[in-house]
Amino acid sequence: MKALQFSLLWLLFTASVVHSCPFQCDCGLNIGTPGYYTVDCSDRNLESIPSNIPVEVTELKLTENQISEIPQGVFSNFTKLRRLEFGSNDLTEIAKGEFALLKSLEFLDLSQSEISDIDAGAFEGLSSLLRLSMARNELEDVDSEIFSPLTSLQNLNLGNNMFSKLDKAMFANLPKLSKLSLQKNKLKAIKAGTFSSLTSLEFLYLENNKLAKIDLGEGFKSLPLKQLFLGKNQLTEFPAKLPSTLTWLKLGQNKLKHVPWDGQLENLSQLDKLDLTKNKALLCCPQTAVAILKLRARRSVIVGGECDAGKTKLMEVTPAIVEDLQGCPKSTPPIVITTQPIVKTTQPIVKTTQPIVKTTPAIQTTPTTGQAQASSIWMENYKCPMGFLKTEFSGKTGYSVEQAKAKCAKACDSQVKCKYADLYYGSSRQICYLKRASCGNWRASRPPNYHLYFKQAPPIIIVASKPPTKVKIAASPSTRKQAPRTSTKALSSAVPQPTIPAAVTVKVVTIPKTISPTKAPTKVSTKEDNNVDDDGSDDDDDDGDDKEVKGANNAALNNEQRKDTDSGSKKDIDWLLLIVAVVGSILFITVVTVVVYRRCTLYRRHRHQLVAQYN
Repeated sequence: MKALQFSLLWLLFTASVVHSCPFQCDCGLNIGTPGYYTVDCSDRNLESIPSNIPVEVTELKLTENQISEIPQGVFSNFTKLRRLEFGSNDLTEIAKGEFALLKSLEFLDLSQSEISDIDAGAFEGLSSLLRLSMARNELEDVDSEIFSPLTSLQNLNLGNNMFSKLDKAMFANLPKLSKLSLQKNKLKAIKAGTFSSLTSLEFLYLENNKLAKIDLGEGFKSLPLKQLFLGKNQLTEFPAKLPSTLTWLKLGQNKLKHVPWDGQLENLSQLDKLDLTKNKALLCCPQTAVAILKLRARRSVIVGGECDAGKTKLMEVTPAIVEDLQGCPKSTPPIVITTQPIVKTTQPIVKTTQPIVKTTPAIQTTPTTGQAQASSIWMENYKCPMGFLKTEFSGKTGYSVEQAKAKCAKACDSQVKCKYADLYYGSSRQICYLKRASCGNWRASRPPNYHLYFKQAPPIIIVASKPPTKVKIAASPSTRKQAPRTSTKALSSAVPQPTIPAAVTVKVVTIPKTISPTKAPTKVSTKEDNNVDDDGSDDDDDDGDDKEVKGANNAALNNEQRKDTDSGSKKDIDWLLLIVAVVGSILFITVVTVVVYRRCTLYRRHRHQLVAQYN
């Protein structure tokens, strides 16, 4: 009975909170994590945070949107919030006090945005935060005490930013930090003692920087560090003062000249793995050979590594050849500059031409100005639902449609990661979103006032048009008898045919149900100055194309009907659960009432019998 009562109460709670869920989001209890109530608003093209989020939320997902600011106090009622995912948005700064009331927050993701400024005190009040990710932003410098309020922080990710230096006091008040990621920045040097206060640090990642020499200080030796990654830097000397607890040391793709044993590798008694791959300046001298032999005697794994410009592999070093090796140089040998006569060579220029592809389906193209690539095109009333990269411009810019397209296309062409661009052109606002290759299903996303830019042209959409009609050539009465009968094929071959760039391929694709086969052909904007008109030619393949397009339309309609059915089924299940919960509660109350009434009746009857026997 207690189990049934608990189940009914649980259903009533679920049904009550479902109605307060924002219509743009999905809400529900997290089955994998008991006690977690999740509100998922990720990838919904939101420009602001929904206002009616339930206060019971413990996990809030707002990733992959276009939110550019966090209003003051928007999270003030979420006292139970433990996980906040805010990555891949348009944030440029974090103001003071935006998270001050989130006393229970344990995970905060602010990665993959455009954050370049963080106010002092931005993380005040987050005393329970365990993990903070600010990777893939545009941070160059932050306040020296910005992370001081995060006394419980265990994992901090600052990778893929633009840090060129680190303040010595930046990590001074993080006693529980065990993992620090600073890879893919522009660090040239690190001050001694920068990490000495991190008494719990176990994993330090400094790969892909510009470090030429590193001195971590005496205090660094006492840290419980297990993994130190220094690969893909410009180190010429082996790092000194390393902790004896290291199990994995990564030094690949540097400029090391030798590997010392005495006083350095000798002290790393727990080292299991040493990565020395692609150190092209490494020399096979006695110090390096001795270090390699003793590491192998400890059964440490040496990943890759060659010396003497690849002539000898480190794993092939044996005790027999140590005596034949020359000593390691203590100074850099002088650079010998030799001059050679410059030989000029000329090669013939080979001109290549590509065949012109002729097409007969009715496709209307509109050229745009300011294109950077001949194979890129614009398409009207389409957009990318996913893959946000950055916002190029936003607001009332005063550009015309063509000017806005040209600027948006130019911005996408200048970004390597940009493959698409969404241009919203309204009367009061114009926005250009740059998108990555993960565009999503753009064919099913057709909002008004949007223009979709393709850096590389997609397959052309072929829309079924009216059946071709025979072309009649008008002639004057005097020459009508002499005019020869011209077939449709002959006429179409005589008329100049439209051309399509070599990068554009023609194929039939699925058409959303909003496009009717009987309407005018879809307009496709290309970057070529090609004008493709309806030629009305009598082509034998037109019937086959019409059948394929009709089949594609039917498939698209079936998919839409299936989606509507699924959403309707989901709503029916929600209402059914609510009805079951209410009916179950009524039955439970009725049963309890009947049981209590019967017990009271039996008690009164028994009492009357006892009174009658006594009298």
